[in-house]
Amino acid sequence: MNCTIFSVVDFLKLTGQELLIDRLKNEFIKGYLPHSQLFVDSSGYGALPLVLSLCQSLIAHGNEAIATAVLEHPDVHFYYPTPSNTKSQKIDLPSLWRSFCSDNPFGSVYDWLRNIDSGNKQGSIRVEHIRELQKQASLKPYAGNLKIFVLWGVDLLLVPAANKLLKLLEEPPPHTYFLLVSEQTETLLPTLLSRCQQTVLDPLPDKMLLNLYEQSFGEKASDGLLKMAQGSWRRLVELQIRKETHQELEVLWVAGLRLAFKARANRKIILPLFEWAQELASMNREAQKQFFLFGLDLIRDALMVNYEAASLHRFHSLTGFDLQKFAPYVHSHNIEELQHLLEESHYHLGRNANARIVFVQFALELSRHLNRKESALLE
Repeated sequence: MNCTIFSVVDFLKLTGQELLIDRLKNEFIKGYLPHSQLFVDSSGYGALPLVLSLCQSLIAHGNEAIATAVLEHPDVHFYYPTPSNTKSQKIDLPSLWRSFCSDNPFGSVYDWLRNIDSGNKQGSIRVEHIRELQKQASLKPYAGNLKIFVLWGVDLLLVPAANKLLKLLEEPPPHTYFLLVSEQTETLLPTLLSRCQQTVLDPLPDKMLLNLYEQSFGEKASDGLLKMAQGSWRRLVELQIRKETHQELEVLWVAGLRLAFKARANRKIILPLFEWAQELASMNREAQKQFFLFGLDLIRDALMVNYEAASLHRFHSLTGFDLQKFAPYVHSHNIEELQHLLEESHYHLGRNANARIVFVQFALELSRHLNRKESALLE
């Protein structure tokens, strides 16, 4: 199957967020664009192309400029998560970043870290990054009359670095703009959030996804793929070219669910359940986090099916898993606990908790919540 790689230049012309970009441009022209912007992009809705397009407009002041000029412009500075190991210091990260923006502008932090071969090391934005940012912010613009700092993946901003950045956002230098991009806001300091104008990106329109998919893969996207994409170009591409990854996650979840259901009635199943947890703990950290994100989507869709809102669910099995049979076990008396369990486990992994402990605890709690009957609170 032929696939055309869309460059960042192509995506800047069709980001799917044109209305938002136009609004921000108008705010800049009228002189009331906030100096600190936070764009929340949970699922590849185009925050990076949006930010690059905005940088393009701010730097060019309405004149046309190619995207590569933005990526290499002396007054546009990029900061992104990197692993804190010696290996990352020996590679040309700026060049890899420019390539990533050009080849995969809808990519996630997970894609970026995999692209730089971080291994099991988690990426983060650290104090040394913010010190460099402060140094650059203290200098005068090189080629124009403003400076732009793009911080991508700020949900991996460490607390000491966040505190240091906060001081800069409270008293920004004149003619300086800070454009922050995050996949979630739960891990960010409330004080940092309060200093930024927050914008949560909307899903991309299906018509745009269909057009891009047909141009990229030379065929029409199936209704099942489009439904699973949930308005995300990144997810649509991943479903097409990374079916094996999606299938592996589904296989792991199906195996765990079956063990979790059996464990309550048969204590001997506890050992296989622990072995399943150990298998999850042996994966690299980013894959483990993807496992929990997959689970959040799964229980959400199961709840929709259980309460006769099947038209809203987006799950499409690649292994023959029957969501209809699983759905009755996700209901109003355990959905909050399941969601909290998944989100908390994901959070602890992001804070470098011991993976074996996290997954053993997760396996036991999963079994307890799934075996809870919907009528339990009424008895």
